[in-house]
Amino acid sequence: MDLRQLRYLIAVVEERSVSGAAARLNMSQPPLSNAIARMERELGVQLLERHARGVEPTEAGTYLAENARRLLAISDEVFASVVAVGTGRKGSLTLAAVSGTSWELLPAALKTFAQDRPDVDIEVLEFAPAEVVDQVKAQRADAGLVHSTSTRYIERLYGADLEVAMVRRQPLAVVLPPHLAQIGGVDLTRLADERWLVSPDDAGWPELPDLVHEAWHRAGISPPHTYTIATLDAAVQFVAAGFGVALTPADVSRIARPDVAVRPLAQHLPPLESAVIWRRHERPSPVLARFLRAVMSTPEPDRLGPSVRPDEPVA
Repeated sequence: MDLRQLRYLIAVVEERSVSGAAARLNMSQPPLSNAIARMERELGVQLLERHARGVEPTEAGTYLAENARRLLAISDEVFASVVAVGTGRKGSLTLAAVSGTSWELLPAALKTFAQDRPDVDIEVLEFAPAEVVDQVKAQRADAGLVHSTSTRYIERLYGADLEVAMVRRQPLAVVLPPHLAQIGGVDLTRLADERWLVSPDDAGWPELPDLVHEAWHRAGISPPHTYTIATLDAAVQFVAAGFGVALTPADVSRIARPDVAVRPLAQHLPPLESAVIWRRHERPSPVLARFLRAVMSTPEPDRLGPSVRPDEPVA
């Protein structure tokens, strides 16, 4: 028996008529009668009793019809889930990200991604940049988001194992405590004697600390007091407490407290780049492919990775 035959039996049992069931199924009566007769031969039992006014199910026919309804409901659910999984509308997604990408970039990407994918379970984990790479390479995360001064340098470091695509550029800004909030465009020479809150140096990784030191060099300053703060989010809290100043991505304005001021730099610095990374030698799952499309639909992408083309239709 197949599912089609079960649907035929249910229609006949509910209609109490082969002709009525045939009309409901939009088919002629002889093929329907033949299909029911074939089921009875296969099972070796009578499923229907024929009489002048139509048909009535036997006890075996009633039992099969009742269980067939459950089987068809399960099969419909399974088929729908298969389609959802195959098109990326069902599944799971684990992302590793550095502090700062969750201020604007990641929420915007996930909002686009989740518009018609409510059945995807998403987990976001926050790590230092090199740890993000380790999480993706070790298959503990499907993709990662990092900040860098040079996406191409990251690609040279890890391109043998990872796809790397730049998804956003953004300028840097200075986060100031309340007593310095009146400053407009910030000339860093005015902050030479302030406490500076900096991210940990990550050897070999062209990240935010490099830009901070470049900013000091261009301004000709060497701040006497620096404090290493693990995350950019924590640095903002320290600034709000009046403990120092920090150089951060301009996206910090999305989460800045009302008691801090976010100001542009008077000195020119190259922008900080945000990149998405994923494993090079694996075909992205449908869920991951859809996320990559969402995160790389930012206004200023460097290029799209080879696994996800801009002209690829979205199912």
